[in-house]
Amino acid sequence: MTARQIILGTTAMLPQLGALYDACRAAMQEQGIHQWGPDYPNVETCAYHIEHGTLYALVDGAGTVLGVQVLNTWQPEEYEWVQWSEVPDATYLLIHSLAVHPAHQGTGCAKQLLRFAEAFAQEHGHTGVRLDAYSRNPGSLHLYESQGYACVGAVYFDTKPQPYNWYNCYEKLF
Repeated sequence: MTARQIILGTTAMLPQLGALYDACRAAMQEQGIHQWGPDYPNVETCAYHIEHGTLYALVDGAGTVLGVQVLNTWQPEEYEWVQWSEVPDATYLLIHSLAVHPAHQGTGCAKQLLRFAEAFAQEHGHTGVRLDAYSRNPGSLHLYESQGYACVGAVYFDTKPQPYNWYNCYEKLF
């Protein structure tokens, strides 16, 4: 069996990516975690990030998508209110929409995606990695904290329904 690997997403993966996000959304909602609505993330947002070369998929030897993340430098305007670390001339890689199919959660996939993002950031000269995580998703909060990410504040996204709009902000400096 070929080991898992992380590759740039392709349009051929879109059905699997849509199914992955749908499965994650359903599993979270069963746990009372209302992090993602039907509009995001979805196949259309995946297609956009594939087109821009920012979507990375964790696949197994058979090409099955086990996990996904978007890596870029775009920061939501709400990040302006966060007390990020003050590092002169710093640049940051942002992780967006990280997800692992529920059937593969607990197998190290999320940690592998994070390690990839960190290596990618360092290879591209970034000072660190930033992300936000839904404040009522204990699994993701534990993941980031256990991997050395520091919670530096929280943001309120008014585009999300209350009370599901508070997200913790994390960063990891190199």
